[in-house]
Amino acid sequence: MQYELPSGPATGPATVTVSQLLRNVRDLLERRFPLMWVRGELSNLSRAPSGHCYFTLKDDGAQVDCVMFKSRFAALDWEPANGAQVEARALVSLYEPRGRFQLTVEARNTFPVESVHSPALAKLSAPSTTTPGPCAWITNGVPAAPEAGTVTCSR
Repeated sequence: MQYELPSGPATGPATVTVSQLLRNVRDLLERRFPLMWVRGELSNLSRAPSGHCYFTLKDDGAQVDCVMFKSRFAALDWEPANGAQVEARALVSLYEPRGRFQLTVEARNTFPVESVHSPALAKLSAPSTTTPGPCAWITNGVPAAPEAGTVTCSR
């Protein structure tokens, strides 16, 4: 898709304002990149007084600024945290007042714990070399049929 700037006098193209230029770029981005799922790590997570959530989504090679508006953020069924691996359903856009490329996030999913922490889970799932104690189920898994009817946990 090619966008043509309006023509001006015979000497060359017309001059456009910064607002016009950025509006055209935003329109091009939003038409070219439909709503899509983008995978990465959350960082720089912050909540604005407006209730909107701002964060960076990054991987080993790049990062992009993101916004999730208050109503979408309120609909999440989990608490986002820096370092979480997520998939974000987002629209590529340009925030015109600052001329900043960003993703407008509609929804987020966390990755299954197994895919994010597989080395740690493998270590926890390995057979224990210690004598089983009261918390043996933590490393050996929850027993199919508990031996007692009471479980007490403390910090």
